[in-house]
Amino acid sequence: MLDKIFPKQLDNQYKGLPLAKQAFCIIIIITFIRSLLHIFLPDGGAELIASIPLHTFTPASQRVIILIFAFWGLSQILMAIVYSVIYWRYQTFIPFMYILIFIEYSMRLLLTFIKPIATTHQAPGEIADWAVWPLSACLFYLAISNKKSQN
Repeated sequence: MLDKIFPKQLDNQYKGLPLAKQAFCIIIIITFIRSLLHIFLPDGGAELIASIPLHTFTPASQRVIILIFAFWGLSQILMAIVYSVIYWRYQTFIPFMYILIFIEYSMRLLLTFIKPIATTHQAPGEIADWAVWPLSACLFYLAISNKKSQN
């Protein structure tokens, strides 16, 4: 199993089930879109999408939050680029990427409990965190499953 997670040679020979590869492509698109929203929306998506009540903060605090959201968008676009490179050139690394996605979403959920924030309603991203967390584990399993043994 370790060879499926850390292949000795990185190449484009994906050996998992097709659904995990197709889902990875969807993750790339969603990550790009989210990153651009955080970078280019006037509020970085903090109030408009994440429902953080920016209007209740001082203008200086608002600018800090908006900048942090833009920085988050920058890190997301960099991850989307890495995901794209994996998808187009190094598909043997897709299972490892699902492990990273699982860890990221596990930590998002944990940090939400450790450092909760006040919002006006439940943000779509928070709902997605609960969905992506188990989904990434399932997609990891599909990515390490041998498609030849499924015939």
